[in-house]
Amino acid sequence: MSNRPNLDGMTFNCLAEEDVAILSASFSATEIEVAVAPSNGNKSPGPDGFNFSFFKRLWDLIKGEVGVMFDQFFSSANLPRSFSSYFITLIPKVDSPLKIGDFRLISLV
Repeated sequence: MSNRPNLDGMTFNCLAEEDVAILSASFSATEIEVAVAPSNGNKSPGPDGFNFSFFKRLWDLIKGEVGVMFDQFFSSANLPRSFSSYFITLIPKVDSPLKIGDFRLISLV
C-alpha cells in the first residue's frame, strides 16, 4: 500500500485565461531591466566572478545577450547547470575551531 496522498475526487481552482496569458508570455526587456536595476551591486559575485555592479554598469552592452538567455530559459524551461552551482564555505564560530560543530556552513551561490 502506498503512503502517497490520493487526489481522486478533489477539485482545484483554475487560473483565469488572462492570468494564463500573462504567465505564458515571454519576459520583456523592460521586465528584465526592472528586476536588474534595483539589485544591490555590491553583493558577492557568482561563480563567473561578476556581481550586479558589472551587469548594471554594462547593461546597455549586454542587455541583448541577457534577453536571449531569458528567452532560451522560457522556451526550454531549463537553466544552465552552472546557475545552480554553489560553493560550501566553512565560517569559524570560535577562535580555534577543532570540530565541524565549530563551523557555520554557508553555501555561496
